[in-house]
Amino acid sequence: MKKIVSSIVMLYFMSFTSFSQDVFAEVESQIKAKDYVSSLEKLNQVIAKDANSDKALTLRSQIYNFTGKYKLALIDATKAVAINSKSEKAYYQKGFAEDMTGDFKSAINSFNAAYKLNPKYLDAKVMLGYSKINTQLYKEAISDLNEVISSDPKKYDAYLYKGLALYYLSDFKGSVSTYNEAIKIDPADERAYFNMANTKVLMGKNADALVDINKALNLSPKDYDALLLRAHIHMNLKKDQNAIDDCTNAIAFGKDNVDAHITRALAYSHGKKYAEAVKDMDRAIELDEMNATAYLYRGSFKKELKDESACADVKRAAQLGDQEAVQLVERFCKK
Repeated sequence: MKKIVSSIVMLYFMSFTSFSQDVFAEVESQIKAKDYVSSLEKLNQVIAKDANSDKALTLRSQIYNFTGKYKLALIDATKAVAINSKSEKAYYQKGFAEDMTGDFKSAINSFNAAYKLNPKYLDAKVMLGYSKINTQLYKEAISDLNEVISSDPKKYDAYLYKGLALYYLSDFKGSVSTYNEAIKIDPADERAYFNMANTKVLMGKNADALVDINKALNLSPKDYDALLLRAHIHMNLKKDQNAIDDCTNAIAFGKDNVDAHITRALAYSHGKKYAEAVKDMDRAIELDEMNATAYLYRGSFKKELKDESACADVKRAAQLGDQEAVQLVERFCKK
């Protein structure tokens, strides 16, 4: 599910005291202002003079995490930990980079280390819970997050991730209740609205889900994942033109990817606009030639148009491992 990337890394600004107090203070100020170019340039100068400055390496790792350069962040944080095994901040950045690169077990170890070094470091405990969710340790995650909430009842991300863990445990009512607690803390953060909408879809409450996803989009109008989720909700409510509009906007906002085209094609097909649906499937296959679902749907739409190439599409879907396509080949390819 989307929206499970922590905001904590953007909130924790480190205060270092060695090498050059003024330099690190300036870097922290630049990071807070999201001036990553200037702060990175300054840190590169520091590291060029002192390659063993764990503080500079940790700060640079933080910037790399901010900007999505997780492999570079991991390299710097790993060096920083090797230089100073007592730096909870270095372990935190290391854990964040590990989590973002899919090494969730290592992330758990890093966040554990950060928290043990500083038991007041609740951000590390929150991210520990998040990493446990990613390894399907949902009950352990809830236990960790409850500890955080007990220490700080206003910790938004703790509620957000607890709601996610409850979602994966199929405790949808508990999940919605927890997201509502998060919203009370920060009604201007769209993530809880998004996650709550997704949960309500599984509960069959599409009308309520639409209210929630609209709130998310009011806060972040160009959010691709929210637009795509609303498209699915609109289709569930038989509002296919609204779904088409959502997908079109998602594509226009720079996310020309397979999911948007498949979703829009399905919405077109509901209105029997099969030619338009085929065009979307054409684009989906251009973007991902190994997508079995796209071939299967395109074959289905072509069959409605009495296009003989429907057979080839379904065969291709079957070759790519789609079991439904395997069952349909004979019917689609009858002469």
